Amino acid sequence: MAFSFAWVFLLVAAAANPSERALSFSNGAVVLSASFLCPRGASPFAGIVLLHGSGPQTREWLLPIARGLVDGGAAALVFDKRGTGRSTGAWLSASLEDLAGDATQGVRTLASQPELKGKPVGVYAISQSGWYAPLVAMREPGVRFLTVVTGGGATPREVEWFGYEQALRGRGVSGKDLAKAHQVLRSYFEYLATGKGFTELSRALDEGKGSPWGEALDLGRVLPSAEVRGNWAWVATFDPQPSIERLHIPVLLLFGGRDKQLPTELSLERWKAGLARSEAQATVRVFAEAGHGLTLGEHHRDGSHPLRYAVGYFETLTAWLREVANQKQAPPSD
Repeated sequence: MAFSFAWVFLLVAAAANPSERALSFSNGAVVLSASFLCPRGASPFAGIVLLHGSGPQTREWLLPIARGLVDGGAAALVFDKRGTGRSTGAWLSASLEDLAGDATQGVRTLASQPELKGKPVGVYAISQSGWYAPLVAMREPGVRFLTVVTGGGATPREVEWFGYEQALRGRGVSGKDLAKAHQVLRSYFEYLATGKGFTELSRALDEGKGSPWGEALDLGRVLPSAEVRGNWAWVATFDPQPSIERLHIPVLLLFGGRDKQLPTELSLERWKAGLARSEAQATVRVFAEAGHGLTLGEHHRDGSHPLRYAVGYFETLTAWLREVANQKQAPPSD
């Protein structure tokens, strides 16, 4: 495995004179509002659709990355996640299949832009979208490459459990309280998978309110109702290995060595195992000092601590994209 030791990089949010235009596309009844970005006065060498992490994310979260890619000569499509910004629908009740469908339509929309005629189009996934991006690549012939940043590989359940363990340790939960928290977590995943035990789980969460373990888990914030629970069953049941094993395109995996939201070693292990059984051509880079999303240090939504990215992140990404774009590939089959 190749390692890039990164220290500091301040992202310049605006690319050099990018051309941006608004557009929209649909997935069934849901209308996704998007922005298409292209190098001004130059033909893009490839196009890439940027997919979201978890939670309510508008295109604003991904525009700095898209502009960085445009600055490197690629075209990009970013959109407001369903139920956020100007997009319709609801992310809170969306299934993994819904999100994969939105992404697929995004790929088709990008590929239909006249600037991309004859150019390869692919997908950039970060965090949560690392699970469904392989589904998109597997099902949509137009996807010619895939980049995943700190996502996928390990199952959603393993990643969720890892995150809750970090939160419990951070609050110093141990002994009987830790055992109770683990019991509640198991009940939570059982409910997501089967719909059983909601009453008992709700009672346990009420009993834990105000306790260190209850505040660390904060499951009441994410506990879906019985009406939409089925759309969230994937968190407890989804296995990304089958879709990874069916990949047959170039894949770039970028991970952070200090990621506190993802079990990096386990995720990479699972990615490697699946890709070894696939026909994909894989490249892996670990940025030792970077955290989730390849960010460095603290950052806040209010802008008081601007995002900083790992040194070499955008250079690695755009260099790989150019290499892939110049490869001779068989045209996508129908």
